[in-house]
Amino acid sequence: MHDEKRQNHTAPNSQASIINAKQFSQHLTTTGLQLAGGNSGQQQQQQQQQGSKPFAKLKKLVWLDISSNRIAHISPNTFPKSLVTIDLSKNILTQFPTAFLEHLHDLRVLTLKDNLIGKLGGGPEPSGAVRIRLEKLDLSLNLIEELPGQLFNGSVLIKAINFDKNFIRQLPADCFQGLNIVHMVLAFNFIDTIDEEAFA
Repeated sequence: MHDEKRQNHTAPNSQASIINAKQFSQHLTTTGLQLAGGNSGQQQQQQQQQGSKPFAKLKKLVWLDISSNRIAHISPNTFPKSLVTIDLSKNILTQFPTAFLEHLHDLRVLTLKDNLIGKLGGGPEPSGAVRIRLEKLDLSLNLIEELPGQLFNGSVLIKAINFDKNFIRQLPADCFQGLNIVHMVLAFNFIDTIDEEAFA
């Protein structure tokens, strides 16, 4: 058997001032896209003001690297529902982007490493029987100080999760309840208290 070749498109250094949907009209079969290192935060804000949806035509896109930019906010429906992997590392996100997750039911790998995320909320509410099933969630190198009970409200299943190199001080009861985690990294934090029900 031969694996189907994945087509990739790279925008060198991501230096364009605005990412316009028309730029991708010739790449409608693209399944991988790299926009790492540039000014995508400013681009995204300008696009939102103009009502642009730069990824709307990339209905086969499954892999997106938009790391090392200046993204501070992600609106719902920003990314196509076909995405399986998103790399948003090394941006300036301050909150976990729960709003867009409920639209990405095929998402399996989400990298949020090295942002400015300081707090994790409850998460998206599940729509009917649909649950988000992540193979890996990387939240290392952020500013997280505490984990809430019932993280993500049971609407997300995660096999592997990285919390290393944050500022977590305690693990409360039921904080990982319903996540279905099989691999977890909590190294290089400031943990001094672990509730006996934390891993229940």
